[in-house]
Amino acid sequence: MRIIVPTGASGVTDIAARLVGQNLTEARRQEVLVENRPGAGGTVGTEVVAKSAPDGYTLLGVFPAHMVSLALYPKLP
Repeated sequence: MRIIVPTGASGVTDIAARLVGQNLTEARRQEVLVENRPGAGGTVGTEVVAKSAPDGYTLLGVFPAHMVSLALYPKLP
């Protein structure tokens, strides 16, 4: 299982995702990796998740400002 964080390491979203990942690892007894994919205002990481297999093993860790991209860029990949 992995959590994609569309921001750089050591930010609030990254720290929150790592805490959630740690709790999921303990609860499910399955390793959860947190992967940072910054770039283009969160679009790079979001696209990775959107193109991943729809099996529930790839999650997106988003931050509130990430939703602004939807309003600014109507044709996101």
